[in-house]
Amino acid sequence: MSLHWTRRQFLSRVGVAAATIPTFGSLSPCCVVPADAQTASKELFVLKQVADGV
Repeated sequence: MSLHWTRRQFLSRVGVAAATIPTFGSLSPCCVVPADAQTASKELFVLKQVADGV
């Protein structure tokens, strides 16, 4: 395995890394921490078998 990157590999990896920075910068802790809301106390829907294997 080669430890050297070609110029094309370096630029493509740096470009991908630079493109993801704004994506992660907009995340806030509210999206990571679970909410303290209660779960549903009744069934919200009913599963019905349509055919074998479906």
